[in-house]
Formats: sequence, structure tokens, C-alpha cells
Amino acid sequence: MLKDMRLLLAAASTALCLIGIAPVTAAAEPLSEPTACVRLAAVASEKLGWDLRVGMLVDLCAGTTDARKTVACFGEAYGHPKEGGLGLTLGQAVKLCKANSTPAN
Repeated sequence: MLKDMRLLLAAASTALCLIGIAPVTAAAEPLSEPTACVRLAAVASEKLGWDLRVGMLVDLCAGTTDARKTVACFGEAYGHPKEGGLGLTLGQAVKLCKANSTPAN
């Protein structure tokens, strides 16, 4: 599952580029990290069957400083233990990774 998620994150970034939404980089920042996170998590949710609703996407991504790490964290936290994940519920995974996505300051 984690390997599939990594491939999906790469594919989602490519898809965003193809439709004119470049991924957030230091050189070009057309999106904020939170909006990039929502877009990336929505694509991953649809493709991987996570069933993340809009409210959960906002909770997960609000304030993130790294969209890819936040979505990867969620995928690992929500993933099945037999596939390398933690097996948390949707809400638990959002809470865990939301806390992980905010600056430590």
C-alpha cells in the first residue's frame, strides 16, 4: 500500500502539472501548501478509497507546511497494518498527521 501511495503521489503531482497546477516548489509557488495538500489528498482519497470528505481534507491540510509529507503521513497512518500502515481510523489519522503538519515553534 505504501509503495502504491508513493506512486500515486507522484502521479497526482504530474496530473496537477498537466492541468496547469504546478506542484509547490521553492522556485514556483502558484499554490499555498494547504491548498496543494487538499488537492493531492483528494486525488489520493479517490484513487485509494480513503473516503475523505471535504471537512476532513480541510482539517488534515489546514496549516500544513509540506503537502506531500502530510498526505504521506495520512496514508501511512490510515493504511492497514499488514501493508505497513498503522491501521488508524480516518479521524485518528487526520488528527495524528494534522499535528505532524504544523510547525513545532
